[in-house]
Amino acid sequence: MKITKMILICVLILLLVPIALFAGGEKPAKKEVVHVGLSMPFINAPYFKVWIETFKTTCEDRGVEFTMTDAGADLTTQISQIEDLISKGVGGLVVVPLDAKGIVPSIKSASKSDIPIITSNVMTDPPELTELVCFTGPDSYLEGLIAGEETVKLFEKMGKSVVNAVEITGVPGYSAAIDRANGWRDKIIELKGEGFINVLDSQPGNWQKADAQTAMENMITTWGDKIDLVYAHDDTMAVGAWNALKAVGYKKGSPIIFGIGGSREGLAAIKNGEMKLTVLQSPSIDGRLSANTIVDIVGGWEPDEFFIFQELPVVTVDNVDKYLPGEW
Repeated sequence: MKITKMILICVLILLLVPIALFAGGEKPAKKEVVHVGLSMPFINAPYFKVWIETFKTTCEDRGVEFTMTDAGADLTTQISQIEDLISKGVGGLVVVPLDAKGIVPSIKSASKSDIPIITSNVMTDPPELTELVCFTGPDSYLEGLIAGEETVKLFEKMGKSVVNAVEITGVPGYSAAIDRANGWRDKIIELKGEGFINVLDSQPGNWQKADAQTAMENMITTWGDKIDLVYAHDDTMAVGAWNALKAVGYKKGSPIIFGIGGSREGLAAIKNGEMKLTVLQSPSIDGRLSANTIVDIVGGWEPDEFFIFQELPVVTVDNVDKYLPGEW
């Protein structure tokens, strides 16, 4: 009986201790909310609209707050905004660089705050800065290499010894545009030497359909039927190029149009025979990969590799149905 009473007393003491602590002012520790910063170079490109929405949704699903800035395609603004994000006390920072070289001093300065910093979608130059934890997203140079290889394969089958090409680029100075241009040329030269590709003209389309259409109109005026290939740095611009060609009576497939990205309009253009191919780059996979990576790193995860790339399949009329209707 004494033993039973003793057990009951001990149980009561154990039950009352938490109440006594709480009554004395001790409260359960609040769970710290992770807050990450996202520095965007600009946000008006169709690809980035999906990228940002996926990044946002992923953060929300993981209970993470984030603050985004838009540099409006101005490097000075992006540098200032990165400083502002650091001053806000974010726990981690994602930078999508506008200028691969120009952003490097800003990243070096931001790293002094001892928060993890990653780049996404666009690499710095050089890419593997000691101040960065990693890079996530597409390999833009590889996209160019793939486009170059597909150029050689296609025109070899057609029996062409020289290909007259025009190029519609992204925003000048933007590393994805530089990498897609260099990768394309490098692969063609590697496979066929200097004389196989004759780049008649290269004009910026700035990732915009209207700008690309204007650029293509100018090149049609100058080069006309000499053009064998239009290489556009993304599908939005490839569609703009086709609109210009169609408006003056060009038929599907002449000249041939290559794009990069896998946009809804681009995939539809491939299905309809207006574009020959694209290198698919999913903005939702890209944005989700970025968000999950920075949240995991803030939580203590250390990546094994610096480069965390996404897959880049080639899409033609033979497999386009698998990817329709597209994401962006």
